[in-house]
Amino acid sequence: MSVHEVPLRSPSLMSLVDGFTYTLTSKNVEATEVQKRIQELLASEEIIVDRTKPRKGRRPPRSKKINIRPMIEQLELREGRGVEVDFVTRRNDERLAKWREVATLIGMDPLEVRVLKHSTTLAKIQPKGEKHVRAE
Repeated sequence: MSVHEVPLRSPSLMSLVDGFTYTLTSKNVEATEVQKRIQELLASEEIIVDRTKPRKGRRPPRSKKINIRPMIEQLELREGRGVEVDFVTRRNDERLAKWREVATLIGMDPLEVRVLKHSTTLAKIQPKGEKHVRAE
């Protein structure tokens, strides 16, 4: 863990979030099936998901198709109690892949998955007018 001083006039911390590292664990899936799906996803150039955004009032929710493949930096099955998958998402086009989307794509039921968030990656703070750079 590291700590850095943040100037008072810097952007909000939430706007600096560049990625997350998770471990997804499930006991109700077969490791071989999850591994097969992970390989298929990582071999794909595009992984299209449908995101729904609620709208105010009685208007119907808005739906948008998004390619989350560029947002998936790592997706790896590992041995553990049950089926464990390490998942790292990085910001792309101001969006991040969601763990629920990935869990569903690899055959895990999001309602039965134990999610452990290991870390949050923040972009480096840049002087005004410059774009954020990923902190390593």
